[in-house]
Amino acid sequence: MGLWLRGFIDSTGILTRFFVGFLSFAFIAWVMLANFEPASTYGVNRWSLYLAVVVALGLVGGLLFCLCDLIAVYAAMLGGLGGLAIGLWVLGWRDNLSITSAWGRAVLLCLLALVGFLWAAYSVNASILGSAFAGSYVLMLGLDVYFHTGFTYCATTVLDANPAHAHTYVVYRETYIMQGIIILAFIVGFISQIIQRSLLTIQSHFDHPPVYLRSFKYGMRERWNPFGPPAAVAVAPPP
Repeated sequence: MGLWLRGFIDSTGILTRFFVGFLSFAFIAWVMLANFEPASTYGVNRWSLYLAVVVALGLVGGLLFCLCDLIAVYAAMLGGLGGLAIGLWVLGWRDNLSITSAWGRAVLLCLLALVGFLWAAYSVNASILGSAFAGSYVLMLGLDVYFHTGFTYCATTVLDANPAHAHTYVVYRETYIMQGIIILAFIVGFISQIIQRSLLTIQSHFDHPPVYLRSFKYGMRERWNPFGPPAAVAVAPPP
């Protein structure tokens, strides 16, 4: 929810950094635990161990990202998460996944995540797209815990290659509905972030009026920038 509607619930960016760090580290923790779990499992406290490790590492990741001042880092991670979510969404339209080859699925996910990561590092729109789609996909994963449509098994089948874990992904009518709702949720999330970005831009223009302000003392003037605060440019001193 935090990534899906981050435009309206996080105008400062702190919550976005936390959610990105939490999801990234929690995702890595779950994949590692699932794929390296022995055939004898982790014991009677298996699910408690999963929950504790995933939440603990997620909190560590969230705090680390909150302390990171480099916007491009968490913006790129938003694009990477979005690319990964798009790949999982594409794979979830057929029984036993759209791509049956494990190598083919890995190539698809890695390629989309890499493209999203690099694109979002240089484009704000890419990070908005990634945030909206990743947030929508995670939202549907959470809802499927209660509705039990089988939607979650797409992600577990793709990401959990442990031979001791049996996964069978079957697409039902309810699964198609969840897949379609992701698109609607993505549109809502994307529009909400675009609106909030426009509001912040308008507010910035009120704070910095679109006029040329001369400062002959320093030989500089401010030029209106439609995408942010005014940019200072050098001007010749008066005669």
